[in-house]
Amino acid sequence: MAKQKTEYNYENRVVAFVDILGFKDILSKTVDKDNNDVQLQIDRITDAYHSMRDVWDLDEELSNENPDLKKAYEEIKTN
Repeated sequence: MAKQKTEYNYENRVVAFVDILGFKDILSKTVDKDNNDVQLQIDRITDAYHSMRDVWDLDEELSNENPDLKKAYEEIKTN
């Protein structure tokens, strides 16, 4: 059986990003005025990312134990 090709209908959209949490400023602190890495700042961002990822991994583990949570988790991941 041949795989059906999915056809998508795209529309032109405008997207604006408002940096209310200050991510641009946080990232700008990862290099000094001579464009050298500031390892302490990079490590802080990396640690924060890993902490968030650990929470999501925990959510996934818990959702695997409960079918209703698993369904909700899968919906979140696909949106």
